[in-house]
Amino acid sequence: MNLNDVEGVDSLFGTLSNWSSEEGVRIGAASAVSLQYDQRLVDRVYVAAAWVQRLPLSAGFRLRRSNSFSITPRFETRYFELAVPMVVHEYDPRRPSVGIALRMGALVIGSDHLLPIAMRWDTYAVDVYFRLRIMLNRSPACKSQGRKRSSYVPGSKGALPCALPH
Repeated sequence: MNLNDVEGVDSLFGTLSNWSSEEGVRIGAASAVSLQYDQRLVDRVYVAAAWVQRLPLSAGFRLRRSNSFSITPRFETRYFELAVPMVVHEYDPRRPSVGIALRMGALVIGSDHLLPIAMRWDTYAVDVYFRLRIMLNRSPACKSQGRKRSSYVPGSKGALPCALPH
């Protein structure tokens, strides 16, 4: 028996078991509907809410998306942000997850699951995330405007002002 290539290994497995090769595996993506809301409470203080409901599509194999509801208060300036995400997974309020996210300029570091460390609960999940935003190119129209603020009147024919990155 020739085991020098994939077909040889495939033949070996075929003779040892009832395994058969297939063209590929098809797995559907996790499907959900999401509603999100963000509100400014006072200057630089915001609160966001997000609801994610899994869509139970039964055709074939699918990844499963968890149901969740979150409320995230945050303090935000141009160069600094502090957010405290509070999430209830699968609508079970007995095991909420509370985290913290910190943005300093273009760098974000955070976690959405810090309670097991503080409360000595069984750890079912751990996450840490980070982001570094690097602007490679800006629109020539925005470069010419520099850092000046321009006002835009809704319904006018003027160009929209350029969004300045955080």
